[in-house]
Amino acid sequence: MVRVQSFRLIAFMMFCVFHAQSQQWTQLGDFPADGRDDGTSFVIGNKAWCGTGLTGLFEIRRDFYAFNFDTQAWEQASAMPIGQERQYAVGISFNNLGYVFGGINQSNFLNDLWEYDPASELWINRPSLPGAGRSGASGFIINQKLYIVGGKNNDTEALNEVWAYDFSTQSWTQKANLPFEGRWRASTVVIHDKIYLLFGKDENERYHNEIYQYNPNADEWSLIGFFPEAGRNYVDVKVINEQIFCLGGVDSLGTFHNDLWRYDPELNTWHQLSPLPA
Repeated sequence: MVRVQSFRLIAFMMFCVFHAQSQQWTQLGDFPADGRDDGTSFVIGNKAWCGTGLTGLFEIRRDFYAFNFDTQAWEQASAMPIGQERQYAVGISFNNLGYVFGGINQSNFLNDLWEYDPASELWINRPSLPGAGRSGASGFIINQKLYIVGGKNNDTEALNEVWAYDFSTQSWTQKANLPFEGRWRASTVVIHDKIYLLFGKDENERYHNEIYQYNPNADEWSLIGFFPEAGRNYVDVKVINEQIFCLGGVDSLGTFHNDLWRYDPELNTWHQLSPLPA
């Protein structure tokens, strides 16, 4: 049951609507296929694409479904190509295209990048990251580049590498490594060209509650604060009105959380909100 639930944490804004002012949750239609662990998602326009992951029967998937925010209905979308099943991948969108990077297929760690065009419903293989495959990495887009941070593979439980993919040249560049321990299943968001990395687990199985800010021009990370409770990973993070909302996650004791927190980056303050009622 734990595996089935965690897919919902990855994309909670696509399954439930949280009204920030009144602090109310509204349940929407369930994902129309079997429950997933470690799936991925991206949003293009008024639709959210959700797919891949591992089922409750430990079957790995490559399918995708799109949720229409206007009609609040699900529809089946184009699956990734045959043989591209995966979990723990990065999902993100840019210029009305969706992207899926890396992940793991059984014991094979992946370094590939796939582009999805919702107009043609085609998946296109873009240049792979010129390094080892990885799962559970974090991804964000800044200055028209896709950044891939951390993850894990056969060599380490948490990588400290940072890579950038330039959409215009379709090429990868390795950036300075994280100036702290590696991170697996950390969370990242972007506000006004500032990148925030929160949570995650390091190579020594420690769960973190620090908040780091990244300056892409200087290629530097700075410690700016702490989450007011113990460290976690698998935390779902979204930005609403320049505030960072953090939902759930798992701590070092294996406890699954349904709490919701709002972080104000300008004031460096945290406020606990109404938890997910599930």
